[in-house]
Amino acid sequence: EQSEHVEIASGYFSVNLLNKLTPTLLAIAQKGSCKLLFGMIYHERVTRNQKDCLSELNRKLKAISNESGVYVTTRCYHGKIFKFKKEGREKYYVGSSNLSSTGFKTNTEFNLEIRDPEDQTSIRNFLEFLFYGKGGKRIGYPLDQISLELKKDDGKKDPEEKFLKDCEIT
Repeated sequence: EQSEHVEIASGYFSVNLLNKLTPTLLAIAQKGSCKLLFGMIYHERVTRNQKDCLSELNRKLKAISNESGVYVTTRCYHGKIFKFKKEGREKYYVGSSNLSSTGFKTNTEFNLEIRDPEDQTSIRNFLEFLFYGKGGKRIGYPLDQISLELKKDDGKKDPEEKFLKDCEIT
């Protein structure tokens, strides 16, 4: 909450935690910027509730600052990076916790603060690649440039989708 800039890159998120964090994220954006990137939802699709949550949060963040917003990767990204910046000092955390209630409360997870300056530079560069690309390659895009598809709620699988039981070993 005391940070002036936050960048979070996570595979997944939970609507409950994002809704709970929204006032804090908006307060951070007021002081500087708040960027959130999610790496698995483009491929796995989202529920209507998830899509509405991300769209609303993105709208609110963008209304505060164009430097803030929600991003989505078009390639699978399952890492977890948390960057906090205040008064020029940066803190980096990497680990296994998604930005979800289970990632921070119920699952057994491991997160570590990265203090080595060279490692911090590597993480900073990687976050820049995730959010903006590099060398003509890009995987992260602002939410308003991405079309998120909804999960099917009829219980039927996509005809192109295959499961292990559908594969025959000959």
